[in-house]
Amino acid sequence: GDNPLMVSAIKGNSAICKVLLEHDAKVNIENNNGFTPLMNAAQNGHLEKMKLLLDKGCDVNHKRKQTGQTALHSAAYNNHPEACSLLVSRGAEINGQTNIGETVLMMNLQGGHADVFNEGAGSSRKQCLVSFFADISKMLLEYGEIINTENIMGFTALINAAQIGNLKDMKLLLDKGCDVNCKRKQTEQTALHSAVQAASDLAEACA
Repeated sequence: GDNPLMVSAIKGNSAICKVLLEHDAKVNIENNNGFTPLMNAAQNGHLEKMKLLLDKGCDVNHKRKQTGQTALHSAAYNNHPEACSLLVSRGAEINGQTNIGETVLMMNLQGGHADVFNEGAGSSRKQCLVSFFADISKMLLEYGEIINTENIMGFTALINAAQIGNLKDMKLLLDKGCDVNCKRKQTEQTALHSAVQAASDLAEACA
């Protein structure tokens, strides 16, 4: 379950979090889902709470046993660029991978995709051509994210971006020199195959 510090990291104000930490609350404690207070704060973009926890020596690279995700994965997925920047400045592993090989950049791309398609039935499906999270992707690449890393399914960040029609991030990745012809080992598909499929899906959605 969630202890008081965990709840404070999600909902409480920074003053409550500070008081709990001053009374030696455990900073790396996990709840039943494997989340730490830092992960909860990062997921919600609560910068002041994150700073308090980091100043108390919490593990910035702590991984959820269930998924292998870190606080940086959570911040990137949920579109919190300032939280990402703070975590990286405090030593977060930018090329860390989850249990299925997802990098922070891949998680960021997935977050952008989910955001587009959860906007409601009345939203234009053409919005999937825009990356809402391009600022984070750009920052990750500038910090040195390894762009040709594959997850266990053989997807690279470029293939992921192409699969959801994410033009902005595709351009960012290509400008950084990613392998445009990288093939998934399982299917031999490239980013171009994924882009063609994405265009077909978009046409059907907009029909």
